[in-house]
Amino acid sequence: MSRDRIRWRLLCEDRVMESFFSRLGELVFGQRPDRIHVAPRGEGAAEEWVRKQYPSLAKTYRQFRHQNVALLVAIDGDRAGVSGRKRELDEALVKANMSARTSDDAIAVCVPTWSIETWIVWLCGWEGVTEIQPYKDSNEYTRARRKDEVSAKTAVARWTPVRTGEQDRVPSLTDARTELRRMR
Repeated sequence: MSRDRIRWRLLCEDRVMESFFSRLGELVFGQRPDRIHVAPRGEGAAEEWVRKQYPSLAKTYRQFRHQNVALLVAIDGDRAGVSGRKRELDEALVKANMSARTSDDAIAVCVPTWSIETWIVWLCGWEGVTEIQPYKDSNEYTRARRKDEVSAKTAVARWTPVRTGEQDRVPSLTDARTELRRMR
């Protein structure tokens, strides 16, 4: 492994996020994460689990920041949205007697709103996508997934170029592109 390569960890809510962000990291950083922390199924709200794990992983990252390491946190926006989730994560750090995330931290917080499925359908070319409605449990999404018309793999393959209208239709995705630059 090259000295310039970043070693990174992924903290996320579910296996769809894991698939998407692992592949995206391979595309953007040239490798998959060293470790993946995924909320266990059936043990409460996944976003709450991510918030609880975040301080200890941020602490570990900060202890080794001189070693070209980074942390990627993926958490659904749901009704809280991008700024709400980022604020909750900062509050989790402060509650754990740590400083909130700063511009010096190679910690990216990606907040798909409503969920990662919104980004997947957008990147897979669906028309009319917005963050106003969730796609995750829609019949249309379920059918398209079964037919392999939408997938994390296809979405990551279409990460670039940026589709016209992304900022207006899927602003959380535009925000994530900025967040990922923090990890370099």
